Amino acid sequence: MEMVKIITATESGCIAETLDGHAVNIGNCKHNPGQYVDTLVDQKVK
Repeated sequence: MEMVKIITATESGCIAETLDGHAVNIGNCKHNPGQYVDTLVDQKVK
């Protein structure tokens, strides 16, 4: 689990930024840009 900040929602899922500055797609979500959420982040993607 990792804390991420939601950047935007796209058709392919939410794009979020990890606290260490990596952009990741966390899949479908119902969060708004600017919100912080805990989610699973694939460490290989970072």
